[in-house]
Amino acid sequence: MKDALRRDILACRRGLAEDRLVVLSRMVWERLRVLPIFARAAVVLFYASVEKEVSTTEMIPAALSKGKRVALPVPLSGGGLAAVQIADPDCDVTETLLGCPCPRLDSRFRLMPGQLDLAVVPGVGFDLAGRRLGRGGGHYDRFLASAPGLPAVGLAYEFQIRDVLPGEPHDRDVNWIVTEERVIDCSPSDECSTKPAAGGTTER
Repeated sequence: MKDALRRDILACRRGLAEDRLVVLSRMVWERLRVLPIFARAAVVLFYASVEKEVSTTEMIPAALSKGKRVALPVPLSGGGLAAVQIADPDCDVTETLLGCPCPRLDSRFRLMPGQLDLAVVPGVGFDLAGRRLGRGGGHYDRFLASAPGLPAVGLAYEFQIRDVLPGEPHDRDVNWIVTEERVIDCSPSDECSTKPAAGGTTER
């Protein structure tokens, strides 16, 4: 079932025109940047977007310009991720591992999970309870499992959201999902509150 969902959602994502991707990604950023957990965070793990994911190309420099420390994930051979701090994405993102652009794994700039205030993560799909459908490698699940208590925000287009996704015991949920239309605040219970644009009402 997960494989079929991945195929369906990825097909929609591949069909997204580049100019539309830029517009939607900027709309996602406008919601993310005012999200209180993001505004408060001093050290943020982002991702380097690929394959028409919600683009972080403009988000990362914007976060750096606000004085935030930014790290990017580096896939590890054991299946997890390392967080490596960058100062300039144009200069520091020089490697490609598992199809993902990333900085070189340099111990001088590696941050431990406890040094992060927030993880901003990609996903193929998300549901209203915060379940995340990844690419199938389990890298983010392992990383988030190694960082209990680290808040996580998933970035997605609205068409990537499902009411319910199948879950497995090793899956790690996100606390919020930000799309071009809304912020989904995934509560510890089975409910999530869906927050529209600033000034709107909260739906449950």
